Amino acid sequence: MDSVFIGQNDTAPDIELQLFAPGGAPMDLTSAVSVELRVVDAQLSPVFSGMCTVFDAENGWVRYEWQADDTAEAGTFLGKFIVTFADQRMTVPNNGGTRIVVDREYAAG
Repeated sequence: MDSVFIGQNDTAPDIELQLFAPGGAPMDLTSAVSVELRVVDAQLSPVFSGMCTVFDAENGWVRYEWQADDTAEAGTFLGKFIVTFADQRMTVPNNGGTRIVVDREYAAG
């Protein structure tokens, strides 16, 4: 399981991850219509979602650019990527997910 760490209320750095097909090879995203990141909390309640940019389609690399509200809540979350092709949809990874840790912001003092 990949892990991503970011500070509360931060919008950088972007998430850049390589997606893998069920057999373990890099997922070919050349014909993908869209890739969406969906993030849930420990109770599987939605926290945020957003569209990713594919920047190396043949090797399955995607980038998610944080939005201001994405990191408003500190905590540990689970992210999955929804890859949509013209004739099918696939959740990656199909077991587990990407652990996303939003570290609490310290109060100014």
